[in-house]
Amino acid sequence: MWSTVEAYEAIAPSYRRRAWPIVRQAAGLCRRMEVFLDAGCGPGHNAVLLLSEYPKARGVLIDLSKAMIERAQSSVEQAGLKHRALLVVSDVRSLPLRSESMELCLYIAVIHHLPKRAWRINALREARRVLKDEGVVLVTSWSITQRSFVKCVMMNFLKKLVKPSISLGDCIKVSVVKGAIYRRYYHLYMLGELKREVQGSGLAVIQAGKYVAPGRANALQKNLFVVGLKKFIKG
Repeated sequence: MWSTVEAYEAIAPSYRRRAWPIVRQAAGLCRRMEVFLDAGCGPGHNAVLLLSEYPKARGVLIDLSKAMIERAQSSVEQAGLKHRALLVVSDVRSLPLRSESMELCLYIAVIHHLPKRAWRINALREARRVLKDEGVVLVTSWSITQRSFVKCVMMNFLKKLVKPSISLGDCIKVSVVKGAIYRRYYHLYMLGELKREVQGSGLAVIQAGKYVAPGRANALQKNLFVVGLKKFIKG
């Protein structure tokens, strides 16, 4: 268990997020919307959106934080959607799902918490494994250009002059919860890098860019997104 998980265990009771409208757009690209995965689901806001808008859909919500799964359980229960949601404490690097069982996979602000590139690629390969042919994955991450991490990125740049293997985007964000200090790891991405990792997992990139939510132009410019497609391969 790395420090990011411990941080989310601590902040889960007060964690507040709204559903991302881009989730609705990704779902609209699916040929069918009957079963989806919300990986790193947090309090379940995105899953509730999809379950509400697709009355026949079922969702699998996973998170490595038990406290977040409990929050998500409460969210789907309050929305009257418990019967169409399966919630599991699990790791995105090894999904407890059958191959080719999902029409949509959501990886909203999750892979940037994995501190090794091999782990991030493996998580994306798991998305490809569980997607049906022509299935869609939506991946979002924090951008390397955001203002709050300038000092970290510059320090990494200087370190890289001495040790080329250092990654510019490896940063830590410190949170204080009830007097306790927690460290959350982030791998801050450049858009080209995020696209390459999605492609490296065997998925075709069909959309990519900076994500700005309607009416919140300043709040969410720090996010990047990639929409990937699992293409059908004959033979």
